[in-house]
Amino acid sequence: MPRLSKRIAATAMLLAVFGAAQVAAQVAAQTTAQTAAQTAVQTAAQDNTPMNEAIDEPANGVTVEPTIEETGTLKENGVRHVSVDEAHALIAAYPDIVVLDVRTRSEFRRGHIEGAKNINYFSRKFGKRIKELDPEKTYLVHCKSGHRSGRAAPLMRKAGITTILHMDGGFDAWKKAGHPRVREAE
Repeated sequence: MPRLSKRIAATAMLLAVFGAAQVAAQVAAQTTAQTAAQTAVQTAAQDNTPMNEAIDEPANGVTVEPTIEETGTLKENGVRHVSVDEAHALIAAYPDIVVLDVRTRSEFRRGHIEGAKNINYFSRKFGKRIKELDPEKTYLVHCKSGHRSGRAAPLMRKAGITTILHMDGGFDAWKKAGHPRVREAE
């Protein structure tokens, strides 16, 4: 069985994040894990490999992708926290995700994630602007380091937005990971 593609892994993560078809995603992950384990056991029996080694290193290059429960962290406020690498994969796989950058306009101009929407957390109109967002969409919120976006996410929930991903480490971590960014012309 070939390694699962990043797109399939991102699809499974997104389905689990939204709760829609979460059971189907879990069944698919379990089926993949069972198939990998069966392959490992069969190969171990043929090669006389100890079982613990066979399960740690599945045969024939089979790799089991982690489920969403293993990659992100769902906090008690209903916001799922993701790493910058997980965020990058989701943005690439799902262009409908709205990247919400809550840094100041000047920070945003110096560099941001392509296609991001900027709403300054420090603006007096922040609450009003958040209420104008489409509550049916999925939002990936971030700031410079994670502090402002960590405060913005619960406000977004109060405004009726149900699917919120918080990018841990913010734009600083995004840059450090070497992910693409754009800069506005001066």
